[in-house]
Amino acid sequence: MIMQKRKRLFFILLFLGTLIMAGVLFLIPQEKRTAQADTYCTDADKHYLISYSTVSGNFQYLNGNNLDTPFVYLSKNSSALGSNIEKVNGDAVFLDSDSIYLTIRISYKNMNIGGNVKLTLERIYNDSFSKSVGAELEVWTMGSDHFYQTYTCPDPIQGLDFGTGIYLELSEQYSTGGNAAFSPKNKVLIRLDAHTDDGAPMVTLSCGDDGYSQTPVTVDYYDRYSPKGLFSRSTGKTFPNGGDQSFQTGAYFSEEGNYLIRVVDLYGNPTEKHFTIDQTAPTLELNNLSGQAFPEITDNIAQNYISAKWDTESFGVGKQLSNIDDELTVKYGLSKSGYPTESDTVYTRNKRLEEEGYYRFEISDKAGNKSVYYAVLDKTAPAVTPPDEYMNSSFVFSPTDPFGVRIEYKK
Repeated sequence: MIMQKRKRLFFILLFLGTLIMAGVLFLIPQEKRTAQADTYCTDADKHYLISYSTVSGNFQYLNGNNLDTPFVYLSKNSSALGSNIEKVNGDAVFLDSDSIYLTIRISYKNMNIGGNVKLTLERIYNDSFSKSVGAELEVWTMGSDHFYQTYTCPDPIQGLDFGTGIYLELSEQYSTGGNAAFSPKNKVLIRLDAHTDDGAPMVTLSCGDDGYSQTPVTVDYYDRYSPKGLFSRSTGKTFPNGGDQSFQTGAYFSEEGNYLIRVVDLYGNPTEKHFTIDQTAPTLELNNLSGQAFPEITDNIAQNYISAKWDTESFGVGKQLSNIDDELTVKYGLSKSGYPTESDTVYTRNKRLEEEGYYRFEISDKAGNKSVYYAVLDKTAPAVTPPDEYMNSSFVFSPTDPFGVRIEYKK
């Protein structure tokens, strides 16, 4: 009986101890384990540029000048040159997968020496992985201008880390051709480093960003990594959606229109800018003019009021407005003695101006194109002094008028 009670007590204590231990372990912060790949290529915004440097040895038969920078391709499957490559543009690569395949492309140029050069990719390695390859890349050098060979690692690489570089262990051999034997292997070690850049190219417009210009516009751009400039021009009311014509930095644009500039670097980082070249002056129409009925009067004359109106619905090259973002500004100036030289008061469309005087209207657009109009508002009748000699066969009234209106009468 006593033994049974002891056994029961032992199992109860064991059960309680297990619960307590589990609780303690649960409360202890656990180390978060993350695969190295998670810090490398799960970020879809990471881009990599591969650079090349010789660590040891020299290419004796290629003279170092015939080997281009080895290209590194990273893809989602073993078809390195297939559709699964996210981006290959020159020597830039774009990654968004944890498990990737590595392809090395060895490229030669100006192979105008006699005989054959055989290059063997012996090994690819860094601190994270090592692949023994032993792939022979034979180059027949009978005057070919450009030649390349590729090698793709047969297995995907997990957690590829560019931080310590990628090393290519190569061996070079030479044969004079025919049945001649190849020379002993000459070992060369190359290091490939990756550089990241999420910065977009710098683009400068001579008219300023989103500028409007009467004169030609110069576009300059710069980026460390092979930027490419594209542009499109629209003659309608809106800007183009995408650039489809290439241009070099320093290009000079002179045709009227709405331009989209798009510059993309080797990583695919884009910069977009807009500008408008507009050389068409807007126009307006003065209302309530009465002087136009008298051909001999050259001034625009109004008696009760003056107003102005203008078109706001015509867009495009040669039209009132260059695009839907263009704006028209109308101002007027007023003087009691002679037409003013400036228009400094903002005018609202169709507003009646009733103060007597000489008016100067000016309408302008964002590019600075403008048209100027003049008019006189005269509400004062001239004072006429009759001559003493009423019976003369010819006489002239001599009126005085504050705005210079002249009235003559001849019998």
